[in-house]
This record gives sequence, structure tokens and C-alpha cells, in this order.
Amino acid sequence: MSMSNSQEVLTSSSGTKKRSRVRIVILLLLSVGTMINYLDRTILGIVAPQLTQEIHIDPAMMGIIFSAFAWTYALAQIPGGMFLDRFGNKLTYALSIFFWSLFTLLQSFTLGLKSLLLLRLGLGVSEAPASRPTAASSAPGSLSMSARGQRQRIQLVNI
Repeated sequence: MSMSNSQEVLTSSSGTKKRSRVRIVILLLLSVGTMINYLDRTILGIVAPQLTQEIHIDPAMMGIIFSAFAWTYALAQIPGGMFLDRFGNKLTYALSIFFWSLFTLLQSFTLGLKSLLLLRLGLGVSEAPASRPTAASSAPGSLSMSARGQRQRIQLVNI
């Protein structure tokens, strides 16, 4: 059997064509990755009340820590896309997932304001390539035009 990227069908030995499930798997994996990506961003909000008491952070400083993620996330979008163009989807997504997981894990061991702020900055940089650039470029080679639109709609629902 051979897979046609442009038509997303498998051609069997009898010459009949049937739809491939590859596009559904890709869509599912991208959607799950995007959901986890967005959940990671909000974890700090759940523990913020207790964290502010434990490491003595006032509400204004906690606001800066919350926004630190957004600063680096926004600034890292273009460099993340450039990295993606140079090294490809698989490496970019794998490194991004590894580092965003590491930064998320290390936030649970933070000892003070400086370490928490640095970890939030690192989380923003590491998540930036995994959200829009990698997910958007993962689809064209394996999904048809209509499936790409469907994937974008599903991905936007995850926001």
C-alpha cells in the first residue's frame, strides 16, 4: 500500500481507495498537545493563594510572575518559528515539550521569587514553538485543505 499525501487515501492491491486514519491521529495528537499546553499555563493560578503565603509574595509581584510567561511567550513566537523552519516539526515539538515539562516540574520546587520568575520566563520560551508554529506547520504535508481547516477549528476550540 502507498499513501498519497495530497489525497489522504490508501490504495490497496486491488486498486480500491480507502481513507487513511493518519489524518485523524495527527489531528488528535495536535489537539491533545495543545490542550496540555494551555493547561500548563494555568497551573500556577491554582496554587497561587498558597504559594503567595509560602514564599511571601504580594499580589502585585504575583501579577508580574503571571505575566512573565506572556512576555517571553510572545517574544519567542518568531524565533520559535525560525527554529522550526530550520530543524523541522519533530525536533522542535520534542524539545519544546521536554523543556516546557521541565520548567513546569521545576516550578514545584521553587524557593523564592527569583527562581519562580526565571522558571515562568523559561516556560514562556519553551511553550512558544509548540503552540502555533509547530501545530500549524505539522498539518500541510499530511492533511488535505478541508482537513487543515477542520484541524484549525478544533485547535481554536482548545484555547
